[in-house]
Amino acid sequence: MFKVIVQIITQDQSQYIEQMIEATKGFERIWVADRCIDDTVNKLQNLKENVIVNAEGEGFLAGKMRDLGLDYVLSKDYDIVVMFDGDRIPKNLSLELIEEEMKNRDCSLAYCEKDVRKKYFELIHMPAYKNLITAGIIIKTSFLKKVRKLSFMNNRCFYHEFDGKYGEEDLFLGDCLHFLGAKINFSDLVVTGTIPSSTAFFNKTNVEIREKMIEKLGFV
Repeated sequence: MFKVIVQIITQDQSQYIEQMIEATKGFERIWVADRCIDDTVNKLQNLKENVIVNAEGEGFLAGKMRDLGLDYVLSKDYDIVVMFDGDRIPKNLSLELIEEEMKNRDCSLAYCEKDVRKKYFELIHMPAYKNLITAGIIIKTSFLKKVRKLSFMNNRCFYHEFDGKYGEEDLFLGDCLHFLGAKINFSDLVVTGTIPSSTAFFNKTNVEIREKMIEKLGFV
């Protein structure tokens, strides 16, 4: 049986806390609260949740916040970490689902309720690793440790040059996992929300960084 922890990053999403706790009931949780100015931190502390508080930085720091949580997770003996954004509530998370899916894979990607990736994956069989979005993901810690050991990752899972700018940080994690031989597929796990066309997330600077780093990995 896998030892599992749920990691949630959140920024001013206090209204979803109770829903997330109910939806992940029975799992150990760790939260990373990023520069919150609402009552998120107080609420989590009052609910006796395990929370890391970040008060520093500028811009979009989702990757850095995930790594901050992973500093804790990877220092322990967990086999699996399930990552969510604070507003992406799992609708059918269970230990049985995790045990079944992760027997033969290393990373499993949740679909959102409305998710354009489903069409691409089913119609043109686009590789799952090219669609890795960390709003909802199940992943073996053994592969996250391998990513951190890559010489250019500076003991991170999310490449530091993406910090502060939106986009590509989780897609590059998919590139790294593929390079390392991870078995990645889509999950039966569903989370709330929408993933629209990838063009909505286009960021020229980060796209160029990712292309440069893919060349470093040595594959297309």
